[in-house]
Amino acid sequence: GRGQLRRERRSALPWERHQPIYQSHRHGRPVGRNSRQNDELTFKIARPGYTWLHAKDMPGSHVIIMAESYGEATLEQAALICAYYSKGRMGANVSVDYTQRRFVKKPNGAKPGMVIYTKQKTLTVTPNATLIETLRV
Repeated sequence: GRGQLRRERRSALPWERHQPIYQSHRHGRPVGRNSRQNDELTFKIARPGYTWLHAKDMPGSHVIIMAESYGEATLEQAALICAYYSKGRMGANVSVDYTQRRFVKKPNGAKPGMVIYTKQKTLTVTPNATLIETLRV
């Protein structure tokens, strides 16, 4: 019926039109802005060797560094973006976990955006809206 057609048309929109894309040092860092986008970004777009980031122990966006090798500045900026798009946005010293995408798994029957991950490291950053705006493409 018409509802089916409308649903298909909406899902056919390019993924990138739904959230900002940031770039630095030639490494794009897409940001999932809701549970569905987080799932799509993490499990359909990101390659196993890409780096996945998420604010530790709080709701927030999944962020992917779309490269297998990058500098410390790229990791720090991705962590800032991740902290900014989390519940820790207004806080200081937000812990951000990061690991290779291959170590991020979706438990069977889990809700969209829910993941478990291993082999993570943690970076602590303070979100800064002004800096985030300068990173936006």
